[in-house]
Amino acid sequence: MSLAQSERAPLQVVNCEPPGPVTQQAVSVDEVVLSLSVSCRLDAGMKSGG
Repeated sequence: MSLAQSERAPLQVVNCEPPGPVTQQAVSVDEVVLSLSVSCRLDAGMKSGG
């Protein structure tokens, strides 16, 4: 379980924007770094009872 959520308040994805373009950066002759920008909004979905 992630430290950003608890059993009583699990995180839920509320909204996600379409991902940005994949970017590539050369590190060496045989290695590259790929990056993908993702933007999502999370909300704590409170469980009732307890």
